[in-house]
Order: sequence, then structure tokens, then C-alpha cells
Amino acid sequence: AAEGGTLFLDEIGNTSVAIQVKLLRVLEDKKVTPIGETVPVEVDVRLMAATNANLEENVKAGTFRADLYYRLNVIPVTISPLRERIEDIPVLIKHFLKSYCEKASVPHKQIQPEAMKLLCEYHWPGNVRELENTIERAILLGRSERLGIEDFPESLSRAKPITVVQAGDPDEPTLESIEKAYIHYVLSQAGGTKSKAAKILGIDASTLYRKLEKYKLSNLVDNGGGKKSDSNENK
Repeated sequence: AAEGGTLFLDEIGNTSVAIQVKLLRVLEDKKVTPIGETVPVEVDVRLMAATNANLEENVKAGTFRADLYYRLNVIPVTISPLRERIEDIPVLIKHFLKSYCEKASVPHKQIQPEAMKLLCEYHWPGNVRELENTIERAILLGRSERLGIEDFPESLSRAKPITVVQAGDPDEPTLESIEKAYIHYVLSQAGGTKSKAAKILGIDASTLYRKLEKYKLSNLVDNGGGKKSDSNENK
């Protein structure tokens, strides 16, 4: 079905050894035998795989084939957890609000500033999926077009907020790591608005943009009328 296109395999680390053997054979031979057929056919497919598991540890434990791991690990892309990408949260919220309001055929809803602050400070152990489910729930159950703290689960309010610099990580933080963390914090407080964040930081907008590029934080929401960066980061 993916001939000439891309096949995405999510949670590849959860596949059985039997499936791993078949997948490896397809990658090596570039052929598959369709169900009900006896003659294999050639396929030309770009394969992408994702997992939350540590496949290197799984290989050592014998639950994931080493040859398949090395065959898949040609161009690895490591994605940080959402709690380390606070600048992505407003971007994702905007996307999910638009998407689920359209699906539910309801007027477009917005997030009140205090609710946005709450969402940016939450640690999101379930990453993007948890954020997506939270926004969908708020859209379906929210009573107004401006979602407030009361429209989100109490567990978000009870959670410990993200700190600017976590104790012991690293033991002796560098000036750059502190600056990056502080820019994260200010941007979250400003709701992703770069012009407002620059004013709080006491720097001009061009300096802030250079720092965003330096720390790879350029994919941000800008509600202050500024231009949105063209650079993109994976979710």
C-alpha cells in the first residue's frame, strides 16, 4: 500500500520477534509477499520508525534484534520530551484548538492567559499525545469560547511547575544553559509572544531572534504581530 511513498511504524520497540524477522527480510530483499499470494513483489518504500523505548537496551536484553536495530538506525532523529520544549506548547495548542474545533463543528475557542501559563508549566509526562487529549477534552466540555483553568483537569494545577534551572542538572550550569532556560521561562510567561518577551528581557527583538536561532528555539508562536520563523522542529 505504501509503494512509492512512506511507511511509518509507530512504537517499533513493541513488535514481536517474529514480526522483526519479517520486517528485516523486507528491508534486505525489498520484496513482500501479499496475503493470499505465493510470488513476492518488489516494493520501493521509505521507512520511518518511532519508539519511546531504548532500543539499545532492548537489544542487550534480547527483546529486539540487533541486525534490525542497525538496519533501522541509519538516520536517527532524537526528539526531546515536551517538557524540554516549552516553546512548542503554544504552537501545538493553537494547532489542536483549530483542528478539534473544526472536527466538533464548534466556534473556534481560545485559551485564557492564566490557562496558557498553566499548560506551559505542566511537565507533560505523556508528551504531545497527552497535550492533544487535554485540548480535545477542554473543547468538548468547555462552556465558553475562552477556555480557562477550570476547563482543564485538576491534575495540571496540582503538578509541580517546571523550574527554570533544576537543581543538580547539571551540577554546575553554564551561563548559556541558564540563559536558555530563562528565555524558555520568559517566553512561556509571555504566551509565546516574542515582542513581549524581548521587552521583559530588556533586549531588542533582533537580539532575541539571534538567541532563538542560537539555542534552536526559533519555532515559536508570535502573537505580537512579528513574523513567524520559517525554521521547523519535529514534534
